[in-house]
Amino acid sequence: MEANSVKQQVWALADEINAVLDSSCIEPHQQIEKEQNISLIGLNKGERLYIKPARHGYSVGLGGNSLVDRMEPFMTRLTGRERHGYAHPHVSRQPYWYVSDFAQVRKAAYEFAGANVPLDGDDTSADIIAIERRADLSRTQREALIQARLGQGTYRKRMLELWDGKCAVTGLTIQPALIASHAKPWSDSTDEERLDPCNGLPLTATLDKLFDKYLVAFAPETGEMLISDRIAEADRTILGIPAKLRKPPSAQQAHYLKLHLAEFELHKVR
Repeated sequence: MEANSVKQQVWALADEINAVLDSSCIEPHQQIEKEQNISLIGLNKGERLYIKPARHGYSVGLGGNSLVDRMEPFMTRLTGRERHGYAHPHVSRQPYWYVSDFAQVRKAAYEFAGANVPLDGDDTSADIIAIERRADLSRTQREALIQARLGQGTYRKRMLELWDGKCAVTGLTIQPALIASHAKPWSDSTDEERLDPCNGLPLTATLDKLFDKYLVAFAPETGEMLISDRIAEADRTILGIPAKLRKPPSAQQAHYLKLHLAEFELHKVR
């Protein structure tokens, strides 16, 4: 990861959390002397959550003894290990963990702020507020992201063009009944991924909900539908599933469907 990319994610994450809490409880910070030193500062100025670029993702560190006491057990549960090491081990006790998934960074930031991570699909308003607050966006960029979050605008238009203006599964052409569904969750995506029409599928409302809640997924290579064991046989008949994608995914579409499939596999055992 590059420092500038991580900085953009951290600034957007701070806006998102402040919007959810409807307050300015945390602020992002980047050290001038060393640009890789990026952190979130809480109301308790002695506490900092360090989110730094690492070779294969991110380094998440805890600054301040009170934060270490509060968050070390959480980070251990989140990452499945105690720590990877200590920053400044001879000066202060600042444990850090390496993570490759931004979703884990997001969960750590919400824990730092004392907030609950919004459920999938339930945080649209907060996301829009966060976009509106971002000072790094031009008016055009801001509008494009808001429209994409709503499943509208250029993002929706270009996605529909990839599927001939029809549902990717059923072939339904009634435009108001089609939803532009993201495959890689909005919260885990970069701005570029949020606007990428390959990151998702145009689906009917029912299929959109099943896809969003990881009750169905699609094989990245073939487009075959995979169904969660949580959907009973009787319900499958009512829903008319399984039903594969109308055409095999492109390489870029397959990339996002593979990420969605990985989450689908995790949800199968929950």
